[in-house]
Parts: sequence; C-alpha cells; structure tokens
Amino acid sequence: MAQLRINEYQVQGPLLALGQIWAVTRAELLMQWRRWGFWLAFGIATVLLLLLLGSSFAVAKQVFLADTVQGTVNSLIHLQLQLESWILAIIAGLLTSDRLSRDITLGLTDALWSTPLSSTSYVTGKFVGNLGSVLAPAFLSIMIGGTVFVLLGAPIALLSYLAVAFILVFVPTFALVVSFTLFFSSIVPLRLVQIGFPLIWMYCVLSPLGWKTIANTIFAADGRYVIGAFFFLNKYNNHPIYNSAEAWMNIIALLITALACLFLLGISISFQAKRRAAA
Repeated sequence: MAQLRINEYQVQGPLLALGQIWAVTRAELLMQWRRWGFWLAFGIATVLLLLLLGSSFAVAKQVFLADTVQGTVNSLIHLQLQLESWILAIIAGLLTSDRLSRDITLGLTDALWSTPLSSTSYVTGKFVGNLGSVLAPAFLSIMIGGTVFVLLGAPIALLSYLAVAFILVFVPTFALVVSFTLFFSSIVPLRLVQIGFPLIWMYCVLSPLGWKTIANTIFAADGRYVIGAFFFLNKYNNHPIYNSAEAWMNIIALLITALACLFLLGISISFQAKRRAAA
C-alpha cells in the first residue's frame, strides 16, 4: 500500500500545503493504479468499445463520413467520443466511489487528522489523484480507438484532434464525475453510491422518451456542446449545432459544479472529523 508521508514536510505556508497535496495525490494515484481491477475495468470497456466502433466504422465509411479530411475527422470524433465519454465516465465514477470508505475502513482517516494535514489539502489531493488516475487510462482508450480508425483508413490527423477533444470533453466531465462521486460517497453508504451514481449519470447524459433532464441544459456532461461547436458535421449542417460561446459556458458550468462538490466534500469531511473527535 502506498504510504502517506505527511510529517516529512517541515516547511510552512504554501509549500507545506503543496507538499501535503502532493503526498495525498501520489498515494491516490499509486493505490488506484496498483489495483488489477482498475485496469481490468478500463481494459474490458476499451475492448467492447473497439468492437462497437469497429463495426460502426464499416457502415459510417460508406454512409456517414464526409468527403473532406476535416469532415471525416469530425464525423469520427462524433462517432467515438459521444459513445465513450459517458460509458468511461460511469467506470471512472465507480472506481472512485470507494476511495473515502477505504480510508475509513483502514483507519487512515483518524491517522491523517493526527498529522498537520488540513482538510483542504486532503480534499484537493484526493480529487487530483483520482482525477489523474482515471484520465490516464481513458486517454489510452481514446487513442487506441483512434489508432484503430487510422489503421482502417481514417486520416492520421484524427489522433491530434482526438487529443484536443479529449482535453475539452473528458477533463471537465471527469472532474465533475470524480468530485461528485467523492462528495456523494461522503454522505451515503458505499453500496448506494455504486447503485445510484450510474442512474444519476444516465439522467445527466440521456433524455429517454423526451424526458426533461439536465442533458438538455448547459450542464450536459456528455460533450455534446463541445463536439457540436468545434467538430460539427458540415455535411449535414451548414453551421455548428452549438456555438463556441455555448461550448465554453458548458465547460465552465461543469468545472464550477465540480468545485461546488469539492467545497461540500470539505464541509462533510470536517463535520465528520469533529463528530468523531467529540465521540
């Protein structure tokens, strides 16, 4: 198990806070990446997505793809990211859901509060560590899918555009997923989080039977605004589905919501620590 080395930072002020954040971040990264189930989950998802995308590409190559290189790239980004963004987000949320309960079960929480570690540093490190841990395999999954498309005949420029689209779509989406899951798991039992999060997430990205959900608002978390604004299909639309201002508003809305979840997480953790100390 990765060890938290909090007491070794004997400095004060911002350097102390940065040292604490790095200690927690490093521990979270190592603990996530050392779990075989972590890589197995992303690996299975990648294989299934490759099968779906590979079969879809055969049809799309004749029916859906545009004639220009840019049009083809945009079409493939639509085909790949709108499917992968919400599926990989569910996996990321489930893999993050047990991070707080693990600390409590192993008695790490009480041990941490006996060190100079602040709740702000703990929450920040927890968030950054888990966000980084799930973004890395998601990026590999996206680039593997893009490489398969290139091998099947797509323009090689697709890979660079996928990297840009990944930053614009996955970073704010996963930031929301990780922050919300951490906060959610701090107030309800783990099993409810593992059952409830996928249902809540589908509410965020799907609108079955025309139901009114936040999927139809600026808080949509499936990348539709970014993809629709920056990678629109000009073969079927003379202008983007969304404009760039709406896309940036969507990104900002997701990041602000993620910050709000982290703020609430900090309050929840501080309250629970005080309650345990008074018990």
